[in-house]
Amino acid sequence: MPITSTYQIANLSANTTFYDWFIKENDEIISKLNLMSVFSATGGDGILATTDSSGLVTIVIGGTAAKIDTGLTFNGDISFNGFVSIPNISYKITGITTGSSAGFSFGSPVRFVDSSDGYTLAKADNQERAESLGVISRITDTGTYVTVLGKIEGDFSGVNGGSALSPGCFYFLSPSVTGGISTTEPTNNGQVSKPVLLSLGSTAGLVLQYRGNYINSAAAGAGTTGGNRIFITIDSSLPGLTSQFTVGKVLSYNPALDETDTDTINYFTNNGNRNLFNGWFLSRATNNFEIPFGGREEDFSVGIITSITDLGSVYAYEIAIAGNVEYSLGSPGVYYLNADYDVDVAGSTQLIKSSSLSYNGKIFAIQYDVSNIVVVNNPRKGIFGQNNDFRLTSSAGSSVNTENLLLNGDFSIWQRSSFGKNSAYTTTGNLIFADMWRRHDGISGGDGTKSYSIQRQAFADIQSDVEGNPNYYLDVKALGLSGETGNNLLIGHVVKDAKSFNGQSLTLSFYAKCTYPDYVIQPYYARYNGTTQIDFNNLNGESTVSLTTSWQRFDIPFTIETLPSPGSPLENDYLEIGFDFYPLIEQANANSIPLGQNLVVSISSVCLFGNQAYTFPHIHKDLNERLDHCHHFYYSTYGLEENVLDKSMLNDIDANLTTKNHIILPINYCTYIQWPNEMRTTPSITVYSPKTGYTGDAYNQTATRDLRNCTGTLGYNAQRRVAKLGASTIDTNPTKNGVKLCVSGGAVPYDNIFYHIIADADYPI
Repeated sequence: MPITSTYQIANLSANTTFYDWFIKENDEIISKLNLMSVFSATGGDGILATTDSSGLVTIVIGGTAAKIDTGLTFNGDISFNGFVSIPNISYKITGITTGSSAGFSFGSPVRFVDSSDGYTLAKADNQERAESLGVISRITDTGTYVTVLGKIEGDFSGVNGGSALSPGCFYFLSPSVTGGISTTEPTNNGQVSKPVLLSLGSTAGLVLQYRGNYINSAAAGAGTTGGNRIFITIDSSLPGLTSQFTVGKVLSYNPALDETDTDTINYFTNNGNRNLFNGWFLSRATNNFEIPFGGREEDFSVGIITSITDLGSVYAYEIAIAGNVEYSLGSPGVYYLNADYDVDVAGSTQLIKSSSLSYNGKIFAIQYDVSNIVVVNNPRKGIFGQNNDFRLTSSAGSSVNTENLLLNGDFSIWQRSSFGKNSAYTTTGNLIFADMWRRHDGISGGDGTKSYSIQRQAFADIQSDVEGNPNYYLDVKALGLSGETGNNLLIGHVVKDAKSFNGQSLTLSFYAKCTYPDYVIQPYYARYNGTTQIDFNNLNGESTVSLTTSWQRFDIPFTIETLPSPGSPLENDYLEIGFDFYPLIEQANANSIPLGQNLVVSISSVCLFGNQAYTFPHIHKDLNERLDHCHHFYYSTYGLEENVLDKSMLNDIDANLTTKNHIILPINYCTYIQWPNEMRTTPSITVYSPKTGYTGDAYNQTATRDLRNCTGTLGYNAQRRVAKLGASTIDTNPTKNGVKLCVSGGAVPYDNIFYHIIADADYPI
């Protein structure tokens, strides 16, 4: 038979003759060998093959040269018993090429649309656009490579706002820049939190495949509550819906309205050219008993639209029904529903700012700074005078359910535990004690002797003397000998923006008492640019508030003067409202009260309301919501019931839930911690050991000691830990959004590091 590549040469036997061997050699063996191709490969280059004792062949691809210049194709299965280093998992797509696909660049997150539209850039502003499948790692003239998992290297500045990557940081799909990435995690309703990359250096990153988290998912049906929000869905095909229902519009609801009834249609057409959508409609102040309501239309207002999500067949609307909303209606002031609102009239507004007590409309919101409003949606029905005009009643005993504009008027948030939270703080001078509360010590001279004290006290479990159900009150002692200079000792609560409430009428309401009767304090407001006082005003002229030994409520109406622009950085400007204790000091000196006397003023349930015509009930908003706002200024990983320097390690290994930690990786000794909210400015950072309370250090759980004490101990792979004497063991690089924390001593790879962090971005004092 002819000799082919598949021909098998038979074995010789013991009886084979020399002639048989000669024939086999010439006709079979030499012919078989001539079928082989010989290449110029040497040992260590290309493909090496060896045979073990069992006859199995092992192929080494690359040898010592470790390089193959052409592609390899395997038709069968491939198995590896050892470690295989694969740089990333990528695949090639068409339609995006060099020079012809504007907007696409290295590092761009992309998504697949469909077979006709192919691939496009991803964006985290809704669920569909956030379905990123990978990151562009190479663009050529014939196609583009998308990496779905693994390490890529290159210039990320085109997708990261012109900047290189920050090593150790997570990068999220951007909700504002199509095909962009950001270290700031999306938090707004309707957005998607989708991590796409972990930075391994300024030009290197690890592509991740994490599930995106849709924020405030529209899976909640109409009417489902969420704090001070509700969510509704309306058929997107209804004519006029998108033009009338926009963010910032106030909506009403009446399920009994018949959208096919002629009188109903005519009513809405003639009263503002509004449409009905499944019982929902734009709100307006109308106090006549007209068809179709049989009462006042404004009684049906629900809330203000804060976000809209397009879900295809329906639109999902988020509606704030009460409380704080980050939105601007214009300048600070009290806003009413407009009785003359008309959709088709240019310039017609739904909410009108007015300080008139007889405005023909319903109070809906109070704007207290340039970007925040409080939805009050006043449920009062109003009364009627001549011509059926709407009037806000100010009769004795009447009240409205509005909100306290002070974040911490009940002293429940006290993150700076070293300053009077648990025991009396007796040091003099300027001081920030409870969150948003500070003391300005403007008294000096004399014999230099003062007797000051600040301490938070707890009410009994059951008390009925102070409304608002506060858990705490503040004790303040302020005594000084005669001969001093200066003219104030201020205890005040901060409200951001020095021009807040310019020209507005407000009411300060609080409870107070004193250990001795007839001693006085003076309510005030002041505005500051950093440490510079811009103005100072007594709320009730030169009059003071005289205290008794029992809790007593005080309501002080006043109007804030209009302040010209101070021409200074807005981040340092704030308004402060509170109590001046200097009149009490003068009175005590006149009465020869010694410094050791227990002359203490107690203050509780401090409220600021956006109108001076009423006696408001004291209501303090949800604690977590208020703490969330306080975190713009001061953030502590210690819990509200914990104190700074508390030892939060339960033992050498386990920590409580407030303690932060991260594991040291061989490629990076750093981690990135994101603040709950963007802080007012770049904060100062202090790190504490949760095991010992040591300031400026952290606890190495693996070594069971603080980082500074780890020198000489052994960790992973017998590596020796080193902490240089006197050198920092943990370094921080903060921003307004978070902090990069790097362990610089006392640790080796795979050590578990625990710590507490305090970030202070409060106004200077």
